[in-house]
Amino acid sequence: MRMVALYWVNYGPYHVARGRAVRALFAARGVHVRLLEGASVERAYPWSRADDALPIETLFPGETYETLRAGRVRQALSRWLAKNKPHGVAVPGYGVEGRAVARWARQEGKVAVLMSESRYHDLPRWRIREWVKSLIVSAFDAALVGGTAQADYLAGLGMTRERIFVGYSVVDNDYFARCSQQEAHKGEARRRELGLPAKYFLLVSRFIAVKNIPEFLEAYSRYRAVAKRRAWAVVICGSGPLEHAVRRAIGRLAIEPCAYLPGFKNYEELPAYYGFASCLVLPSVRDTWGLVVNEAMACGLPVLVSQRCGCCGDLVRDAVNGFTFDPRDREGMAQRLLHMSLGGVDLRGMGAASERIIEPWSPRRFAESLWHAFEAGREVAGARSRWGWMDPAIWV
Repeated sequence: MRMVALYWVNYGPYHVARGRAVRALFAARGVHVRLLEGASVERAYPWSRADDALPIETLFPGETYETLRAGRVRQALSRWLAKNKPHGVAVPGYGVEGRAVARWARQEGKVAVLMSESRYHDLPRWRIREWVKSLIVSAFDAALVGGTAQADYLAGLGMTRERIFVGYSVVDNDYFARCSQQEAHKGEARRRELGLPAKYFLLVSRFIAVKNIPEFLEAYSRYRAVAKRRAWAVVICGSGPLEHAVRRAIGRLAIEPCAYLPGFKNYEELPAYYGFASCLVLPSVRDTWGLVVNEAMACGLPVLVSQRCGCCGDLVRDAVNGFTFDPRDREGMAQRLLHMSLGGVDLRGMGAASERIIEPWSPRRFAESLWHAFEAGREVAGARSRWGWMDPAIWV
């Protein structure tokens, strides 16, 4: 039986759902999948493991990824590959792990699949840096990307369209739909137990600069000045280094009675907050995708999403399941909040549209797309020169 490996820095709930789907689909087609992670903990995402029964191998058990030196990670991953000899490896990004996998695959005649959510407009792009990145991309045999904009960016870096597959950025839709409905059906007693208002905009976010929460609160304050007593509250689930700045903004704007900060919520806690929400808002000034949009749509919510988020082009349809907005335009954001809450919008119809749109973006799609990426990569690897490992691209 063939064997392939699926690597992430750390397996959180999203990765567990994808890994489970990949293992099931690949096993049905005669391929065994090994799930591999770098470290037991990733400081940037302090999530708990949703499924301990899944066999996940850890290169650095008990350690935090951010404390590891790049050389240690590269050596440990290279040793694992040399020992286990998978027929192919899927790895996210262009960093140390991606380059190590590409180099090993070229040397051994195996398949390297790049997983990516990057878009051209995510960051300022410098010609030399993009040229170097194109060399790295050329060392991979195929790619699995988030959506349309991500596919366009990778094609711009030189990978042929026939080897780029869409479906990386997915969540466990069934889990969020089922659990949020269960919570909502518990009714008012459950809502009061959670300390939630009757109507509210929901943000689920790390408290970091690119998430743009203080700027959003400025827009929310303007919205309340117009909507007055009819205004919805805002609930912001999350934590991070800018939490004090967020709390200061709430105090300065005098919106404490209607701004709720319940803190960081683990995977199993989130469905309750989606289940009672009226609308999701994601105001990021930079976001490669925005998986909270997937989650909210699976829970049947309309969405208000920044135009800077990578999911916009694929998931948000203006006036169908929500609206997009310029995250630097406070007045524009405030108008979107007014329109959603007081503009006669069919919230139930928008929520149903969200469910229809997100249905194909499932872990099953991730598994199918990864399968096609490995198959396309096999054709490329099979035609590659036996001296391909000498290509300078993989030594960048």
